Amino acid sequence: MKPKEIIPYIEGEPYIGEAPVGERGITVGEAILVKTMNKNGFTAEQIAAATDKDVEEVEAILAGGEPVFA
Repeated sequence: MKPKEIIPYIEGEPYIGEAPVGERGITVGEAILVKTMNKNGFTAEQIAAATDKDVEEVEAILAGGEPVFA
């Protein structure tokens, strides 16, 4: 799914590539990045290290659920 399919595009307005998802404003772009990295063979631990997220948060994004915050 492309970002423009996720976030409606308003003709004449600048395209904003993020939208808040969950309590702490995890962006759609970050979720897409995490899922793409996983699709390309990265483990949850590798994704967490590369994106400065907790492993639990990465696993929640990959499962399609809400992020987990400590």
